[in-house]
Amino acid sequence: MADDTMEKFINPYTDLDNLDFLDETKVNWDSEESKKVFWDNYSVMKAAVDKGFQKGILKEKSSTAYRMQAMGFSVEQIAQVVDMEVKDIKRLFK
Repeated sequence: MADDTMEKFINPYTDLDNLDFLDETKVNWDSEESKKVFWDNYSVMKAAVDKGFQKGILKEKSSTAYRMQAMGFSVEQIAQVVDMEVKDIKRLFK
C-alpha cells in the first residue's frame, strides 16, 4: 500500500450518514489502488449491514417466540409462525 493512502477501519460508532469513502463519485477510477480500497470498504460495510439485519431479524423472531410461549402456543405452532426449526425453538426455550 502506498504511503499516502490512509487505511480505513470500520468503527462500530461510525456515523452511517457520512460514509464519504463509500461514495462512488469520489473514487479515482483511474487508480487501481483507489478502486481496490473502495470495493474493500464497500464489501465490509455491506457484510456488516447484512449481519446487522440478520441479527435484528433473529432477535425479533426470538421475542415473538417468547410472547407466543407465554400465550400457551405449542412449540410446533411457534416454529411455524416464526419460520424456525422446532429444534431451534426448543433450544431457545432452554
